[in-house]
Amino acid sequence: MQEHLKNHPLNGIKLADLVQSLVDCYGWEILAAQININCFKSNPSVDSSVKFLRKTEWARHRLEAFYLYRYRQFPRPTESELALPPRERPVDVAQTDKPPMRLTLDDGEFFDDPDTGWQPRSIRKDRVESARKTEARSSSPRRKAANPSSTDAVDPWSKWRSKQKDD
Repeated sequence: MQEHLKNHPLNGIKLADLVQSLVDCYGWEILAAQININCFKSNPSVDSSVKFLRKTEWARHRLEAFYLYRYRQFPRPTESELALPPRERPVDVAQTDKPPMRLTLDDGEFFDDPDTGWQPRSIRKDRVESARKTEARSSSPRRKAANPSSTDAVDPWSKWRSKQKDD
């Protein structure tokens, strides 16, 4: 283990304990507004949230960053450190614990990366772009002529119906 990770604030904390401490402090509504993860919005419970967070790495990173920078109020990471997951970022362990930041539903959503937002948004944006390109390619005039059933209203059951009429 790297030397700066030995005394990391997230080291040794169970995910269920982390979620429970955040829920006790802020409640489900504020967590849903701040972190914007569906497991905090619909039928929230510690067990279901932990199950989702164990499977979904980006959500766990987002929750851990929220815990470090809003709940424990450690100084924000530098731009080079933002590329690392929250558990691998160097943190000044000599800093004394501050009380958790007071948050309301009116506060803006928490973003770990101020430039691009959280990682899944950029991934989703790339997927939308590739879907648009695919749609543009399939709607070209040459494609329509080569494959008339792709955009024209053609009955896919017409061969079957004509066969049934003949019998």
